Amino acid sequence: MRAAVIAALVFFALPGSTRAQSMQDDQVPISFTLSVNPHTLASGSDSTGGGVLGRRSSGGALGIDSVANWSSYFYYQGLDSNGFTQFSWQYTMVGHAPFGQGDGGDWQGETTWIGAPVVPVSLDLRNFDGSPRFVGGKRLFSDATQFVAPVLSSPVFSKTFYTSSDTPTQYTDAIQRAEFIHKADPEWHTLLRPRVGTPRTIVLIRGTYRFALNADGSCCAFVLIDPGTL
Repeated sequence: MRAAVIAALVFFALPGSTRAQSMQDDQVPISFTLSVNPHTLASGSDSTGGGVLGRRSSGGALGIDSVANWSSYFYYQGLDSNGFTQFSWQYTMVGHAPFGQGDGGDWQGETTWIGAPVVPVSLDLRNFDGSPRFVGGKRLFSDATQFVAPVLSSPVFSKTFYTSSDTPTQYTDAIQRAEFIHKADPEWHTLLRPRVGTPRTIVLIRGTYRFALNADGSCCAFVLIDPGTL
């Protein structure tokens, strides 16, 4: 009995490093991103909003092999990239225009369907010699195919009610409709049609990535890849 008690005390006195897998030199804690400061490009233009939308649209961007798109403009006093005063600002958006082009070929009131390939890209983290890598007995392989179903059922593709639309629609369409809330017809929509493509796998050699494990020790909460690798 005394031996059993002593064995139990020894077990609980063991340092945590002997009972848990120590971190690899290229492993980061799952809280790593909380200490990272995001960086964005900030322009010097006034971002308070306002302005007047134009009432016509031109065709899509010329010389670009792209999905359906259209261009128009809005009026707002501001400064261009050289610091000169500018009143007219052009923009290009995906889909068809919410207002007519002024002739019988207007796109007004149409719903545009845009093909949206969904390609799951898994990450295969390898050792320096290219062999499969294991940490804590679990292979470092991040399987992206498990996320296909949640993505397809997310607001990106599934429809629900938004105040900018009379009928259920996709999230991005609801945002675009809100931008033209006083000009768009009820039938004007720009919708994504998903198509699941062939899964792909990127093999990464140790030294080109850092990683954080999930709480259960599996791969991976996230992977940081050297920008010069891909």
